[in-house]
Amino acid sequence: MLKKKRGQITVFIIIGLIILMTYFLLSYYKKETIEERELINPEFIPVQQYVERCTEDLARDAVDIVGLNGGYIYFPNWVEADPDSYLKQGPMKEFKNPYWWYSGKSAIPPLDFISKQISDYTEAGMENCLNNFSAFGNVYDIINLGDFNVITDIGEDDITVTTVYPIEIRDKFNKTLAKLQKYMIIVPIRLKKVHKLAGEIMNRENKDFFIEKKVIDLMSLDDKNIPTVGIEVKCGTKRWLTQKVEDKLKQLMSVNFPYIKISKTDYNPNSIITPYQLQNTNPYSKNNLYNESYYYYHYIWDVSEASYPTTHVTFSYDPKWDIKLYARPNNGKYLESNAQKGSQMLSLFCLQMWHFTYDVIFPVKVTLVDDQTSKNERYTFNFAFKSQINHNQPDRTDFAITNFETSDTYLEEEYCADRVNEVKISAKNRITGDNIAKVNITFICGRYECNMGQTVSDWDSGGIPYLKTRFPYCSNAIIRGSRSGYDEGQTFIQTGRLLGTNPEDNIGGSFSFEMAPVAYFNYTVVKHNLINNGVSGAKRLGENEKAMITIRNKEQNFESYAPYPLEDIEEQTELKLLSGKSFTYILEIYVMGNETIKGGYINQWTVTQVTTRLNKNITFHVVEKDADTEDEQYAFLGGLGGYSKLVPLPEAR
Repeated sequence: MLKKKRGQITVFIIIGLIILMTYFLLSYYKKETIEERELINPEFIPVQQYVERCTEDLARDAVDIVGLNGGYIYFPNWVEADPDSYLKQGPMKEFKNPYWWYSGKSAIPPLDFISKQISDYTEAGMENCLNNFSAFGNVYDIINLGDFNVITDIGEDDITVTTVYPIEIRDKFNKTLAKLQKYMIIVPIRLKKVHKLAGEIMNRENKDFFIEKKVIDLMSLDDKNIPTVGIEVKCGTKRWLTQKVEDKLKQLMSVNFPYIKISKTDYNPNSIITPYQLQNTNPYSKNNLYNESYYYYHYIWDVSEASYPTTHVTFSYDPKWDIKLYARPNNGKYLESNAQKGSQMLSLFCLQMWHFTYDVIFPVKVTLVDDQTSKNERYTFNFAFKSQINHNQPDRTDFAITNFETSDTYLEEEYCADRVNEVKISAKNRITGDNIAKVNITFICGRYECNMGQTVSDWDSGGIPYLKTRFPYCSNAIIRGSRSGYDEGQTFIQTGRLLGTNPEDNIGGSFSFEMAPVAYFNYTVVKHNLINNGVSGAKRLGENEKAMITIRNKEQNFESYAPYPLEDIEEQTELKLLSGKSFTYILEIYVMGNETIKGGYINQWTVTQVTTRLNKNITFHVVEKDADTEDEQYAFLGGLGGYSKLVPLPEAR
């Protein structure tokens, strides 16, 4: 009995020692974390806080962009070179969502890749933000002792961003007062948690084909508008317009995708839904509640063993997004049934039979919202992927892994130096048709980007400028041309062996593309308040107001976008217009304030050749109304085209 008690005491002692050691270890790590923030004299804390504030502002911007672009801030060459590799979300080239799966390739950005993106963005903006410590110029002389180095750690519950930037603080008598090096901030956002759930959704989609199966169901349930298999006793060909079939599928996806829910996440089972889209009544209940609907039994998707009780997940498809739909058999723009004569009892009737299979490729956007808690801020993360249906079946063939290294200098130089086939490239002025000299030619194949040289005049051929040189092998490459005074131009080319030729033959070719001549302008936006049937005098936009200018010419397939004011733009932006002759544009300007559209301008605008040659500044006028209600504001925006005629046309000088 005594031995048994001694054994029990020994166990309790061991447990106590483990608890004690755990306490000391936690205390040690906590102390280490606290000590990462350097202890300095109180009088120098403003300098330390100044660097930390810049770090936090830039890091938060980076985290927001990561959420908008599916984990990216800077886009790799394989994204820039392939318009099919990302979901375009607006006119600004900085906002696009690279697909996490497309064309048989998986491209989920890992956390260490995202960490580096945040660090690179923060590091790139630090110098401008600090502005050489000009805010302390009257008090101290601050000397930098090294370069910026930003380290980002995406933890379970937050993001730690540390800027390492050694500086020395001196008084006006050149006496060293202090030295600082580390500046650490914490962004209370659970990016790691959201990224984990997003990755689980993408991985399960690649295994379950959940989205494709829902779309196949939608097509089957709406056989009236999207024909699959059928038979009808009727003479005369039964016909469907392919474009209407595509439009109907877009509508079905747009309306039904938002009802897809992820189990163990936050959604309201008692929410009101619109009536079931494919029939007039709900087959499960007379009430339009989610948990009594078709969706509750078919649209809840179990993707993870973990629970995410504060995270909302939404799936969406916008009918404006691109979709590739091919139906077989088809008669050009129509799908048609096959007429067959019946036999015996049906000899007097015609039988119309059809059996169509579809190939469909379409994008899907997933939005994850992690709600605010007492310890964390609300955060939104978007990612996109392509779904693929092949002959009415889900398809994930040719699965491959994308390399996330954004550059590999040695391999890129090696590829660009391995030139095989001779190719001739020329760039033409879209307005005059003349060949353009001194155009910089860039060759892009996948993630490789090669500078090939410039188009130069060949005086042996009458002075016509072109570039003729050997190119690396690529079966589907992009040629991009740039030159000051012209809009960028590009075309797809093939530098590899053509089909039907001997594999040993070196096949070249001649390719050309057009470049539109443009003129660049500085610009200003001023506003006029709508008062009764007139407008007030011009005044500057409000402090929190921003404008987006859109200029289009459909004949030349030309679009130009410009934000205002420019203080929020990282790079200097100039407005560009076509030059060489007079052009008429559709001009649209919208003014945003407090996340609502407050005013704008819609009208045709003709710009003469003289204007583009002699003027460099444009003032745009917009009309704004202080509405008391939303209905009043909607009515104003609905009549914006008419109100725009009350303010002056754009003024060039």
